[in-house]
Amino acid sequence: MKLKLYEDAVRSFDQLVEKLPSFETFNNRSIALRKLGRLDEARVDLERALSIRSDIPEIHYNYALLLLKIDRGHDRAHWYRRAVDSLDRRSEEHTSELQSRQYLVCRLLLEK
Repeated sequence: MKLKLYEDAVRSFDQLVEKLPSFETFNNRSIALRKLGRLDEARVDLERALSIRSDIPEIHYNYALLLLKIDRGHDRAHWYRRAVDSLDRRSEEHTSELQSRQYLVCRLLLEK
């Protein structure tokens, strides 16, 4: 059932990418692709998202999760660090609760 939802999401994002190739679209499609185990495609989407906006912590975080999935832990730490560093560059008013340093650290611990 969940796989069908992710497949539907990928199809929807495919259509959206044609109309609006934004970092949000690539990042969100990469999440669905990762959940489906389509890791190479997810990596390509994250690299596209980073080429558009490299200052978004969620993209770096999702890249770290992808590396965790493909068992590249030595690279994963680099991407978590980049996510936290990009948080430090954002002003307090633009940092939501989900983008906080504590949230990223907790997610890292849970994903191990």
